[in-house]
Amino acid sequence: MTRRSILGDQQGATIVELAFALPVFVMLIMGAFHFGHQIYINAVMQGALEEASRQVTLETAEGRFAEIEKRYKSQIQPIMPQATISLTAQNYSDYNAVDKPEIWADGNGDGRCNNNEAFEDLNRNGRWDADAGSTGIGGARDIVELTANVSYEALFPFYKFVGGSPIVTLQSKTYLKTQPFKQQAARKAVPGNCP
Repeated sequence: MTRRSILGDQQGATIVELAFALPVFVMLIMGAFHFGHQIYINAVMQGALEEASRQVTLETAEGRFAEIEKRYKSQIQPIMPQATISLTAQNYSDYNAVDKPEIWADGNGDGRCNNNEAFEDLNRNGRWDADAGSTGIGGARDIVELTANVSYEALFPFYKFVGGSPIVTLQSKTYLKTQPFKQQAARKAVPGNCP
């Protein structure tokens, strides 16, 4: 074969082109499946959270949070049996109190509750909290924050190519007010001192 015939020879060019294109194509397909699956799990999680939130607002929900959480998990478990699933609830007196810290006298101005500074223990747990919410669904007219978490091992090793984690964690929150089936219980703060 002459030099001229080697330069013009097209045999085997397809395999070289495939060697360049195939890894990119496979990565795109894995990424599409990875994110499609994540979107699907998130949609199922949102639907289950909406149902749980409807149940929590009812007068009949008092003392039934474990049952509501079990129902929530039963909707996700069939499609993700290896997933870690949780549903937690915090309650507040009104929407203005959501995700706010307990009030304290910041005597040294450092923005932290320390040095024996006085604080109002709104959730009555004996310590200062950056979130003054009480655990559980509360009672009548309370604001409930439901937090749903689903963690599972990624189905495809897509994370290796983009520098992600092998564990996919999805979280969703919703805030709602329970039914006014009776008067809201007064929340009396207990005085405390920061460590």
